Parts: sequence; C-alpha cells; structure tokens
Amino acid sequence: MDKTVNPAAERIHHRICPLCEACCGLEVRTRGTRITGIRGAEDDVFSRGYICPKGYALKDLHEDPDRLRTPLVRRNGELQPASWDEAFAEIERRLLPILAAHGRDAVALSVGNPSAHKMGLLLYFNRMAKALGITQDGVSRLEKRSDLLLSTLRKSVQAMGGTLSLVAEFPDRDPVVLSGIADDDAGDKVVARRHAPA
Repeated sequence: MDKTVNPAAERIHHRICPLCEACCGLEVRTRGTRITGIRGAEDDVFSRGYICPKGYALKDLHEDPDRLRTPLVRRNGELQPASWDEAFAEIERRLLPILAAHGRDAVALSVGNPSAHKMGLLLYFNRMAKALGITQDGVSRLEKRSDLLLSTLRKSVQAMGGTLSLVAEFPDRDPVVLSGIADDDAGDKVVARRHAPA
C-alpha cells in the first residue's frame, strides 16, 4: 500500500483547542501543511461542535508571519534563531551562575495558557520547580489548586459515563475510597468508605 500523502488531498485532524480550560474539540482541515479550515468537532463529548472565536482563529495564529517557529538566543545584543540544543545550552550557561550567586530564590516561574489547563504540562511544571529548588511561597498557588484539576478530571470521567473516586491506600489497614471529589456542589460532603479487599 502506498503510504505517501497526496499534498492536494484534504485531510481532517481532530484536536483539542489549547487556549483555555474548556478544551473544546476541533476539526482541523488541511491540504499539505496549509490549514484550510477549523470548526468545532460535532462528536466531542464536551463542546459538541461549539468553539469560540479564539478556537476559530487558531488558523490565523498558525499562519501569522510573526509567530515564533524556533528558539531565539540573544547574540551581540540581537535575537538570533537557534536550535533547541543551543537554546538549552545557553540557559544552562547563564542560569547556573545566577543560582550560584543569588540562591534558589533568584528564579521564579510563571505559567499561563495553554500550560495552566493541561494536566500533563502542569505535572511537568511542578517537577521543574522542584528540580530548580524554588522555595518561593507564591510560585504556584494556582497550580496547587488541586480542586481545579480534579474538577476537570471529574467532568472528563463523567462525560465517558464513569464516576471519579480516589483510593487512599495505607500499609496497615484496608484502602479507603473517597467519592464526591471536586463535585461542583459537594462542599464538605466528600464521602469515605472502606474499599472491599480484592
């Protein structure tokens, strides 16, 4: 079977919009590397075909001539295109002396869209903060709001017909199942029950 792609043929890709926590489903139509259209994915369990103007405008963002397509490194006072290896080497070259001279609190991290709304990226962010040894109390107050992450996860699980519960395991007693986690109307009504041993 011929696996080459006809650049003139239109292809459909299903993706999630990266611009906010709604994570609306997208149907992206392309010809080769050119986007020919974006619309809401009708079968998406959350957005059911709806997208806001930001999602529709992703085509414009993708094609923006000012969009960064490679890392930039400042050389002789000007930003120059660089490879990822060169960019990380420059970060290492400049960051380590700052940490040595001024301590771990000389570095701060900030996170925004789309990272703030993607569970995997948030997990990476916390690992990066830990690796840097950052101790500032305000470094990630939003990211510490586990209720926001659990609320999103609960809605995802419910959309697929499931129920979210967490199992707390202990070395000297039976596991405990916690339900009612991050329910919109749960308040303090988290329910705990003993998990039946397998």
